[in-house]
Amino acid sequence: MFYTREPDFQDSDYTKGVVHFVQDSGSNRTEPVAFFTFLHEEYAAKADYLFKNYKEGQKVDIIYNTADPSDASVYSFWGYWIRWKELLAFLAIFIGLYQVAVALTSNPTPEALIEELEGMKKKPRRKKYDD
Repeated sequence: MFYTREPDFQDSDYTKGVVHFVQDSGSNRTEPVAFFTFLHEEYAAKADYLFKNYKEGQKVDIIYNTADPSDASVYSFWGYWIRWKELLAFLAIFIGLYQVAVALTSNPTPEALIEELEGMKKKPRRKKYDD
């Protein structure tokens, strides 16, 4: 997970940015965009993460690729380290593996049941200690 982030966590640099709401030309919705300056040029990073709300003029941490500052992201736990699609994929895999485990253990064979019952009848041997 540490080496799948873009921009890369190890090779990138950090700065502060300011959030402004910009109207998207395709959908005509206002979306939060974080603006930051690098070498006297202004760059923008999308900040429209699900379940994350920003205020106009809010200062945020930005992580950006020093070789290509247009490759930038708002550096926060939700949005940079955990993304919505990854969380859904994790939940789907977890639920799928849980269903497999339930299917494998819910209908044991008669031989397995007999073996389990016989194992419960045998008392474990314990050492006796003299006081």
